[in-house]
Amino acid sequence: MFTTPYHHCKKSGGMTLVPLMLAMLIEVGLIAVLINLYLTSQHSLMLQFALRQIEENAQIAIRIIGNDVKSAGNIGCARLATDFVLPYGFYQLQPNTRLRGDDQSITLTFVSFPAATLLAPIYHDRLMATVLPLFKKEELAILSDCKHAEIVKVTSAQKKSSVQFVTLSSLHYQYDASAELGKLTIHRYFVAKTGRHDQQGLPVYALIREDNQHRKTEIIDGIRKLVLRYSVRIGGVLQELPANAIRDWSSVEGVHLQLDMEIFPFKKTWFAYVAREVS
Repeated sequence: MFTTPYHHCKKSGGMTLVPLMLAMLIEVGLIAVLINLYLTSQHSLMLQFALRQIEENAQIAIRIIGNDVKSAGNIGCARLATDFVLPYGFYQLQPNTRLRGDDQSITLTFVSFPAATLLAPIYHDRLMATVLPLFKKEELAILSDCKHAEIVKVTSAQKKSSVQFVTLSSLHYQYDASAELGKLTIHRYFVAKTGRHDQQGLPVYALIREDNQHRKTEIIDGIRKLVLRYSVRIGGVLQELPANAIRDWSSVEGVHLQLDMEIFPFKKTWFAYVAREVS
């Protein structure tokens, strides 16, 4: 019977161990390379996401503020003029109050769209109107036609089927069917801390909107600072001025926005200009 010497078997075992160890080392090296590629890819995706988030947040903020800038002074079919809209208490809407601000905040006043349409002439401060928008007790609104307008307070509101019945505070004018009742909207925009912190433990800031009932809503985060300038025509030339240089707010034709964005690990600055629509 054929047998293999012991020393020959031992030698063969030693020869197969070296290639095995080399194969293991190559495999470990490949795994390390793959892990490094994966981590690099994840880091790259994180950076791309942060950049995309900065761009999206900036565009959202510009669009929201811009829409309100364009709406500032809107009261429906009538053209806003001094003393055209009768005030209610401390609330007023005139050319010099539709858009006001400072270098880091802006306040915009207008009638929200859509407005409810009166279905019959007003009877003793009580009206019947289309169902949208729905009004609530204590809300402020502007009642207007193409000849008169005034700020009013809703004292009661009730929806019945496809109409709503609204009782208002004392009126100064008489309004017929087809007059409009719209919600008085006052939005103040500014940047403030959210109370949250980012990956580095630093405070997160956001664009805040405050309404005429002093309710504050966080619009979008990642905005570290808001800087505002205002366009006024002087000598036929449109000039960009800080708030403290504005003497007549009714003359403001547009708003320059600077948004200092910050989402770890990036900091970017966004610029935009919004022209106020002629009313």
